[in-house]
Amino acid sequence: MLMSAAKNGSKKPAKRPSRKRKGVGTHVIDYEPESPVIREHEAVERRRRGFRTAMWLIAAMIVIGVCWVTWHEALEKNSQFLLKTVEVNTQGTLTRQQLVAATGLTEATNLLTVNLREVRAKIERLPQVKSAVLKRDYHGKLTLDVEQRLPVAWIECPKHKLLGPLTGKGCLMDRGRRAGALRCHHT
Repeated sequence: MLMSAAKNGSKKPAKRPSRKRKGVGTHVIDYEPESPVIREHEAVERRRRGFRTAMWLIAAMIVIGVCWVTWHEALEKNSQFLLKTVEVNTQGTLTRQQLVAATGLTEATNLLTVNLREVRAKIERLPQVKSAVLKRDYHGKLTLDVEQRLPVAWIECPKHKLLGPLTGKGCLMDRGRRAGALRCHHT
C-alpha cells in the first residue's frame, strides 16, 4: 500500500517496514584479520625489533667495556698517579714517620682513589694533632701540613712507666682556646 502511494505521484518517499530480527546484534568488523601473510609480517617485525634491541645492548656493553679499560689502564695503573713521596710540614712531638704511618697509605696507593677527608680524619685522631691540611699533586706527591698541640706540661707517673717525652706515653697538657685553660691528651 505504501508502495503504491509513492508510485502514484506522492512527494514522500516510500518507506519499507523495518524488520527486527530477534537474537541478532550489531556486526563487529575485525580490522586486523589474521591471515598467514599478516602473521608472517608480524613475525618479521618482531625479529627486526629483537635484532635492533640486541644491537643496542651489544653497543652499550662495548662502550662500557672500553670506558672501564680506559679508566683502569690510563688512570688506575698509571705510575704517574702512584704515591711516591710524602712531604710533612710540622713542628712538635710527632715525627714524620709517625704521621705517615697514621695515614695508612703505602707507596703503591693511587692518589686518584685516595679520600683525603678520611686520611685527614685519621691524622686528626692523634691526640697531639690540632689540625691537618692535606694536598696532593698528580705527580706522586702528598703534602701534609700538620699543626700539633704544643705541650705546656707532661703529667708523668714513673710507677706506671709513663715517662713523658722519653717514652711518648703520658698525659700531654696544652693550652686550650680560653686563656689559662689546660687540656689533657693521653698518648
